[in-house]
Amino acid sequence: MTDADQRKALREAIMNGPAYRLAHEDVEFLAHDDLRPLRLQLELLKPEHELRTQGIGSTVVVFGSARVVSQEEAQAGLADFEARMAAGQSDPLQARDLATARRQLAMRATTKRRGALRTWSRPVFSRKNDSISWL
Repeated sequence: MTDADQRKALREAIMNGPAYRLAHEDVEFLAHDDLRPLRLQLELLKPEHELRTQGIGSTVVVFGSARVVSQEEAQAGLADFEARMAAGQSDPLQARDLATARRQLAMRATTKRRGALRTWSRPVFSRKNDSISWL
């Protein structure tokens, strides 16, 4: 191998090395721990950009819970805990469970209201971006 070939090979090795990769194309670089805030910012910017591209000015986010029990189950649990508390069989854990049962009953009522709202709302076709929106 000639001296010119060695220099060319060295130059190519340097140019193809990780230091010469553009930052946004270097997945290993982006995976560093100290770049986590940047990755989180990108995770927020990407959907925001897509929403703007689609002409969506605002959204509503509704969070749900897998802990919502039926109305009957919530009422039975609450009655059971209240009966135990009235009988003097209370301890700190039962007091916590009583508060949880009351919350579940309240959440059940909220779920019923949300269902009524969903029934009341209706889909509307938007000519602006050819999509269906809920009013």
